[in-house]
Amino acid sequence: MVMTEFDKFRASLISLHYATSNSEVAYHFIMTFEAACAVIRQGLALPGLDPDDKRVIIQKAYERNLIQNPAWLKMLRISSKLKEDYTGEIIAETIDTVREQYTRCFHELRDKLESKQMPAIEQPNHKA
Repeated sequence: MVMTEFDKFRASLISLHYATSNSEVAYHFIMTFEAACAVIRQGLALPGLDPDDKRVIIQKAYERNLIQNPAWLKMLRISSKLKEDYTGEIIAETIDTVREQYTRCFHELRDKLESKQMPAIEQPNHKA
């Protein structure tokens, strides 16, 4: 069975929920954010959209009302900072925000996608 981008996002979100240590939360937050951007990009189905340009992906998702919470741009900044947080300071400062506010953003996205408002998201991308 091939995992779709949405399956990966959902699995990452579950892992984030069960993360206990600061380093696990940081790792799973980054993975969930990356998976969310991938599923958003796939759902937007805009040709030529750079998969590495998360800012543009988020902006396009706002424009198309796929996401509404203004925290997504903050999440982008925190995700980038956490990738270079070798001392654990950033996650220590933001763990409550990650666990409460940012996780809520992921759940809102998941719920919107599961409500079938974006049915193309769940279809794997097959090329002949």
